[in-house]
Amino acid sequence: MKVSTTWLSEYIDLKGYTGEELAEQLTAHGIEVDSVLSTAELYGQESSLQETEDNILDLDLTPNRSDCLSIIGTAYEMGAVLGRYMDSNSLNRYNVSSYNYSPLNSFSVNNEAEQECKCYALALIENVQIGPSPLWIQQRLSNLGVAPVNNVVDYANYIMLECGQPINIYDADQFSGAQIQIRFADEENIMTADGQERTVDSTALLISDGRKPASIAGISNAAGYEVSPGTHRILIESAHFSGSVTRKTSRKLGLRNEKTVRFEKEINLEMILPALLRVSELIVDASPGAKLSGVSHWQYAPIEHKTIKVSQEKINRYLGTEISGEQIEAILEYLHFPFEIPENSVYLISVPKRRGDITQEVDIIEEIARLYGYEHIPVSLVQGVTTPGRLTNEQRIRRSIRHILIQSGFNETITYSLTHPKHFNMIPVNPLYPQAVFLNNPMTEDRSMLRMSLVPHLLETASFNLKYGTENIAIFEIGNIYCSNEPVLTQLPQEFPCLGMLLTGKRNHPHWNCPAQPVSYYDIKGTVEKMLNYLGIESYSFEGAQIQGLHPGRTASIYLKDNDGNPIYVGYAAQLHPDVQKQYDLKETFVLELSLEPIYRLTDFGISAQSAPKYPSVQRDIAVVVDAHVFAAAMITGIKSSAGEWLEDVSIFDVYSSGSLAQTGRKSIAFSLVFRHPDRTLTDDDIYPVYERVVNTLKEQFAAELRQ
Repeated sequence: MKVSTTWLSEYIDLKGYTGEELAEQLTAHGIEVDSVLSTAELYGQESSLQETEDNILDLDLTPNRSDCLSIIGTAYEMGAVLGRYMDSNSLNRYNVSSYNYSPLNSFSVNNEAEQECKCYALALIENVQIGPSPLWIQQRLSNLGVAPVNNVVDYANYIMLECGQPINIYDADQFSGAQIQIRFADEENIMTADGQERTVDSTALLISDGRKPASIAGISNAAGYEVSPGTHRILIESAHFSGSVTRKTSRKLGLRNEKTVRFEKEINLEMILPALLRVSELIVDASPGAKLSGVSHWQYAPIEHKTIKVSQEKINRYLGTEISGEQIEAILEYLHFPFEIPENSVYLISVPKRRGDITQEVDIIEEIARLYGYEHIPVSLVQGVTTPGRLTNEQRIRRSIRHILIQSGFNETITYSLTHPKHFNMIPVNPLYPQAVFLNNPMTEDRSMLRMSLVPHLLETASFNLKYGTENIAIFEIGNIYCSNEPVLTQLPQEFPCLGMLLTGKRNHPHWNCPAQPVSYYDIKGTVEKMLNYLGIESYSFEGAQIQGLHPGRTASIYLKDNDGNPIYVGYAAQLHPDVQKQYDLKETFVLELSLEPIYRLTDFGISAQSAPKYPSVQRDIAVVVDAHVFAAAMITGIKSSAGEWLEDVSIFDVYSSGSLAQTGRKSIAFSLVFRHPDRTLTDDDIYPVYERVVNTLKEQFAAELRQ
């Protein structure tokens, strides 16, 4: 919003202040001024529009301060900031009692949208001579960025800029009847004044002459109803139109102007009739022989005045100040907020209709604070109990996971939560929440459902990078997946935090003494074991599984044990099925997906320490032959359960499944067992019974034979 200091000075005394000083004062009190330009800077020294020197302030208004979208509204604000009163003689220009007019009998109004048009006023002027407006009007409009048109349109724009009330003018001779209809549109085509045909739907408000629309309310006249050089009778409209209706229609049609801006922010109902009377007077005075035939005003809803009660004690308590009653009263007077003091230090304030942003106590307190001066409010330390900020347990765990994986050579990715339905059949589904969640109105099919797994987008990321020459890929993502147990949603879907990982290519770069080695299942398995150990989770297991979309012989389900020793399924680690690898043009690719909720519950960041062993350990090796389908992890569990408390460690140091063993469907596995007693050195007599117990367990549970 641009305002002229010369124009402002008609309503408020600005003596003693330059344009820059006024801008500084407004900015310091909450109305930011972007720039200050003189008319010489605007037009140059020899422009015909530069009749007098003026300064133009460009205000950057916040959405709630629509009261400053006018010269008078800005003058009220300037007076409050400078501590000066408005000029009452100038304000009388908008005093209805100072005008004499007769009712308008030649037109009536049928309002079918009283909630969207709460007030409507018309004036009819006859014998108008259309021509250029006086130079001073043209100068004032041009200074504020409005192009002069003719004496009728220019006065309408002048009044809008001065008081904030949009004025619309019709060629009265174009109306086919005596009744004006205010109604909603019915999917109609309208040729607007700019010569373009536009379609308006049922949300648009129209002004009609009973035969066809004369204007889209608050936005634009229909073609043929605008003022032209041949116009002699004009119908002047001053009205209220709903801000929400005007906003929706203007955006749909791509039509936005100074009038729509003011209607969108809701106008002052008290200014509708005064603005109509003032513009009518100016047009009649400027057009010899013109006559005001009548004015009519229809009020469809009462004008409600808001009163707010606030105490001096509450004002000072909120602001941390000691503002006196006299200072508060002075501020309210400069704001032109009428008030009463029904009880000691309590103010009952009547809010003017022009200040639609003042609705509650805190708004009054804010007005007092900014006009008292923020620089005068004392600085005080925060009082009360304070707590240091810190990460939640879940945030700390996620950060630890990121650090471990990045240190292990992985890169983090962030992908869309929306995905393509084709991924639904590629991934394992949670049996408790088997239903996918689809969007009702997706932008594209590629983003039409919420993801049920992190793996598909990791595959797309890997495939994309592979096409651009990145062959060795190690990526992960921490994010939510979404699913439901309802075919038709009646409540929000479930969200599960997950970790997804993908590994493909080589694990190392080639070196003269170390050729590049391809990644394997054990790389991704070892990484997740490292992560779980770092998080203090020691009870976990990998068990062979058959999962959709994954390699049938290279897939393991991952289980954690809760505090009661019960297994909890948390995810899987596997090689992709060859068909899926081919679909994404990938070589051998390994993926992992874990649910993080169990990990959140079982993580233990506590650090435990134990003294160095005093006595030597004893090692024994066992090599056994078992069927090829027997899992080594299950055998290790059996060994641990039977070896007793002296067993310190068990590991596999050899697996052999070639030759004659392969022909019979068997394999050889060699285990290394380490025993240690905390209080003495173990002897062969101590170890032999334990060793025999372990061998018997392997024979009984897995049909194992000692390898000779």
